[in-house]
Amino acid sequence: MENFRTIKTFTHSTEIIILRSRLEAEGIECFLKDEYTVDANPFYSNAIGGVKLQVREKDVSKAMEILKDGGYLTDSLPYQPRLLKLFEKHSRKLPAIGSLRIEVRLMIIVSLIVLILSLILYFSSLPTIKEQLTQKNWCVDRVTHLGNEYVPNTISFIQISGGGYCSERIEIKPSGAIKLPGFDSKSTSGNWSIANDSLILSKSESFESLYNGKYSIEISGSELILESKTTKILCHQESRRELRLPI
Repeated sequence: MENFRTIKTFTHSTEIIILRSRLEAEGIECFLKDEYTVDANPFYSNAIGGVKLQVREKDVSKAMEILKDGGYLTDSLPYQPRLLKLFEKHSRKLPAIGSLRIEVRLMIIVSLIVLILSLILYFSSLPTIKEQLTQKNWCVDRVTHLGNEYVPNTISFIQISGGGYCSERIEIKPSGAIKLPGFDSKSTSGNWSIANDSLILSKSESFESLYNGKYSIEISGSELILESKTTKILCHQESRRELRLPI
């Protein structure tokens, strides 16, 4: 479809009748853009830039001469900012929206840019895996090793439990140290690190075959699942700190 160019704008469509008749008498096809919008509600005219008198690209020069002769304008063409011209030229090549009005294209592209920037800001503000592991208190619900389920029972402390408390936890410290629950025994300490979004546990003082290894990390809301080839540790976020008294 051949493109039309705006050669002059008017506040109301009735102002174009005589000029349009003269152009069409010269064999120039005219198109009034936004005519029906303004006719339906004249108050929209200023907001949308009035009614645009448009002609085909091949008729622009001839139409401009007629406008000059009739005293309708002194400039060769209505001024358009350079950036707007570039946008008009390149946005017409875009699939799906290239055939839309320039105002609609501009609104869609600006909306997409705002959406992309918002998503970037949102995801950049999310806590990292390390921050989620170290800034929350994780209660251990159960441990599965080689298909067998075990319930942790650390005996080094007197545990005072209640609503929102947990009796067993993993203490993951930013320094790289980690404390893990025991099984009818004292807790065990070791080291941890992050590699390729996986948790590496090493140097456990006890239960080496159970705890040491590379774990996938799954954090969903208040739940944490750590899973290696042999061990699965299911945890939830502690809502209140537990009172733990050393014997």
